[in-house]
Amino acid sequence: MAGGIVKGLSKVAWEAGEQFFKRMDKEKLVPEILGTITRQDMIKQIDLQEGAENVNLERIFRGIANGDDSMHEALSDYTTTLSGASHYQQNYTRLDAMHNLQQAGAERLTGRKRTPRTIQGPVPPQLADKTFDQGAQSYEEAVMLGTTKFTEDGVAKQIRNYGSDTSPHGRVTKVDVRKMSGRGTEGRITWEKLLTLDRNAKGFYGVKLKGKEHAHHWNPIGVMKRVVEGLDPKVRNQLISEAQDEFGLYSGNTMFNLRQLPTDIHDKLHKALNKAGYDPKKMQSFAKADYATRKEFLKEFARVLSEIDEQVFEEVMTKTHGSNWVSKFKGLQVE
Repeated sequence: MAGGIVKGLSKVAWEAGEQFFKRMDKEKLVPEILGTITRQDMIKQIDLQEGAENVNLERIFRGIANGDDSMHEALSDYTTTLSGASHYQQNYTRLDAMHNLQQAGAERLTGRKRTPRTIQGPVPPQLADKTFDQGAQSYEEAVMLGTTKFTEDGVAKQIRNYGSDTSPHGRVTKVDVRKMSGRGTEGRITWEKLLTLDRNAKGFYGVKLKGKEHAHHWNPIGVMKRVVEGLDPKVRNQLISEAQDEFGLYSGNTMFNLRQLPTDIHDKLHKALNKAGYDPKKMQSFAKADYATRKEFLKEFARVLSEIDEQVFEEVMTKTHGSNWVSKFKGLQVE
């Protein structure tokens, strides 16, 4: 009997949204900047999460009341996440699955009982983004960023069936091999991330130069992808690092691998690379090659790129200055 009473109490031992705000109002802790709509959204989230965020929310409110400026930022982050979740909920009809997701609460986000939750805030009931653009590096980051795609330990993964009856938290699988071929946008983005050592690298496509509108990977993604195929992520990163340090050959979206080129010269450059034997579609497979063979290939490729760099320089200067330019090198060889 006693055990049954304890079990029953545990189910109701949480503070509903309206109760929480009444208590905060009584103590005059509700921030003045909190609008009516945001307040109502918070009440709904508290009820959906069965009070899991109350302690964190109260800490924010008390911090603001005590003049802690950092708590204003914490509240802003919370309401931004809340706004996204509310937007999804307005267009979401699977209330049972949504409720299951919100029950993840403050302890864990997935069915992986040993994986503690580290990012707090409302859990979006839908993952609207289907790309790797958000840069998530774990299941938790992907969910909180509202995307189905993430890269974990160098492996591209996706969340399937998120919000379903049978698996409200979804199922994590590796991205299909056919989608990693590089022929589509998804595969391209995946490999750009896998080949970039600096996980915080940003801005590769953000550079805008008039007349040089094409962001070219000097060490092409397609070529490098072939060279590292079949390697363990740690070994792959080692090879990329050594090529960078020893041959000056950078990879992925590091800014040192960026060349801003006019579109016509960019297209001509790829034709020159194909003519020189570096057409990814026709290159030999390195899947069974040893480490030394791959590294030697990159050493030679770096040498070839150094020669092509002079040819690209010639093309750009001729295009820019016309007959006023005194040629120093031969242009790109495409015939």
